[in-house]
Amino acid sequence: MSLTNSGKLLVLNDSSKNLIDSVAYAPTAGFNKSLSLAETAWRESLYAGGSPCEQNFLEHNILLTLEQTDANELTAHLINNGLKDENITLNLFIDENFSEASETFIASFYSVNVTFAFNNLTAGEHSALVNATVDTSSVAAELNFSNLLPNADVQMSIDINQEADEYWISANPENSSLNAEVFIIPRGLNNSFIAGTSACFGEPDVSCDTAWDFSSMVADFVDFGSYELCANILEIRNYNDTNTENNFICENFTINPPAGQSRLRIKTFTENEMYNLNSTVFWSAQIFPSSPGTIGNLTVSFQKRNSQTSTELFGLENLNLTKEIILSGNFTIPDDAIEGMYKIRGKFTETTKNYLDSRDSGQFWLNGLKDIGQANITLVKVPSALQFGSFGALFVKFYAGNYNYDKLRFLAYGYPSQVLADTDQSGLAASDVNNASMALELENVGRGQEIYIALPAFTQQNCGSDYQDKTYRIRVRAYQPSQDGWTALTTSDLNVPISGKGLFCSTETKTSGITKATASVKLPKEKSAFLEISSVPDSVSRSESFTTEVKITNNMNSAEAFEVYSYVFEGSKLLTEDGWTGNAKTLKLEPKESKIIQLDNSVNEDAELGSHSLRVRAKAGKSQWDADQKIEIIAGQEHEAGISSEAKGSINNIPITAAAVWRTKSKDNVSIVPLILIAILIMFVFALLRSK
Repeated sequence: MSLTNSGKLLVLNDSSKNLIDSVAYAPTAGFNKSLSLAETAWRESLYAGGSPCEQNFLEHNILLTLEQTDANELTAHLINNGLKDENITLNLFIDENFSEASETFIASFYSVNVTFAFNNLTAGEHSALVNATVDTSSVAAELNFSNLLPNADVQMSIDINQEADEYWISANPENSSLNAEVFIIPRGLNNSFIAGTSACFGEPDVSCDTAWDFSSMVADFVDFGSYELCANILEIRNYNDTNTENNFICENFTINPPAGQSRLRIKTFTENEMYNLNSTVFWSAQIFPSSPGTIGNLTVSFQKRNSQTSTELFGLENLNLTKEIILSGNFTIPDDAIEGMYKIRGKFTETTKNYLDSRDSGQFWLNGLKDIGQANITLVKVPSALQFGSFGALFVKFYAGNYNYDKLRFLAYGYPSQVLADTDQSGLAASDVNNASMALELENVGRGQEIYIALPAFTQQNCGSDYQDKTYRIRVRAYQPSQDGWTALTTSDLNVPISGKGLFCSTETKTSGITKATASVKLPKEKSAFLEISSVPDSVSRSESFTTEVKITNNMNSAEAFEVYSYVFEGSKLLTEDGWTGNAKTLKLEPKESKIIQLDNSVNEDAELGSHSLRVRAKAGKSQWDADQKIEIIAGQEHEAGISSEAKGSINNIPITAAAVWRTKSKDNVSIVPLILIAILIMFVFALLRSK
């Protein structure tokens, strides 16, 4: 007799073929082994070949085995092959000493695992005994084990497929159970995390898996740039790692800037998001060419956000930008830096004047000195009017603001007309600051210090009537040393009416038919409004903001509302930001009333270099008035060149450049009496000049 594996109906008949019993079995019962009917269910035979002539199942039948599942872990495997459900008590003995007890329930024909963990066992060989008690019977299992982990080279692998947007990280061997950290860093910086997370691989947690896709982390924290996806193993649970040098692994990937992004193709990074004074800043700059083989100048600078002042960290001229470039470096924050947001700015200016810019990437907060303002000059007392060929004193206050200065120079000169002169009657210009005899020099000016200064103002002789009787601008400027000599630090302008002829001009009065020479000034006819540019820089840099001071007078017989605005232009092209009327101000003037207002402009970052026109326009009703002046847009900081002037006379070369200084470190009121005494001394020098 034989039975098929596909299933059959078994029938038991007596000798008269009467049905005594029947039962059916199916191929799903068992794994091609002998089957036994245990009560109402088919069970796989406990013995190979079945159990002929013996009892198939016992009422109580517990099988117990022991296995080391970790260095400090044992697992008892229990199988109940009996016909009854069982409550079992397990007792663990380590090296014949009782260690732990545990209770479990196991159903008939079912299996369970019970795990025992121990952490205080000394390293070496040990023996374990587990005794399982069921009612009055028991079964035991023994195991010799070592609490040392098995050896293996445990490592991570990273597979990146950017086309499929997949960033997979796996643990090897596949059954490794470990914890790791996964993070993204910009290329060029080893310790700057863009994003990071912890990851669990393998057991013991059901949420742990053998491989993970980190594409969502890349999508959430990374825009364009070149990066490294890294994994670092922190803990290995089930192996003794034989090679720890490969526990840290990284793979590069690059996300190119959008094709339509023509300028923002430089990305900068810093190691940290916050620094202190004297800290070392590690930075990286990545440059992506807009087209291969572009030639230009590359600079990387450190600057405060929204400021035009910067410190160059790296520069390279005539760079042939054929492919992506990654730069890195470091510098130390100076001990007098002012608190605020700073950035590492990268800029690549092509020979065609197009440029690439990092804009506001690479930003960080600096815990610096408190911002107490920029250096400035305040006019304390100035002449209300001067005569050509006369002498006056300008009393000003210099405020040092945020920084210390080893040296400073101060100069007063006429701008743009050189109405102030030196002892040789040559017109003074900004470049005369390089002449120590023309400028006042101070040393060791401290942060926040106020200094009161008296500067001489000796006007041109005007013997040949080269200058009209009108209001002229006098510029008072502070300079600081630079690689090119002296660079303007801060400026204050004043407008002073100057008229007449010099006191040292020769006069000729003729009689007997010879007439006396006279000069007349033709005054302009009064207009309905008078518009004058009283103060404006002679040059500004790209992206730089500047202020224009404008005086407007209402010569009409009624009060009028004026709209006043300014802009820099060349032909029909606007060179300042916010449109033609973006800085417009409205003011109301009574008849014959005058007011001085300030208009702020910001030069476009791509404005063409060279001399252009600044226009101030005032409107009232349907009438408008314009005042124009030339202004130069330059690439860097401002440099003024002196305009030479032919000498209009001469006096003995007696120094008149002595200037007096009254200092204070506080902002308390300062007595002006010493300054008046200084002015008297200056006038005495002038009297000596006249006596010569």
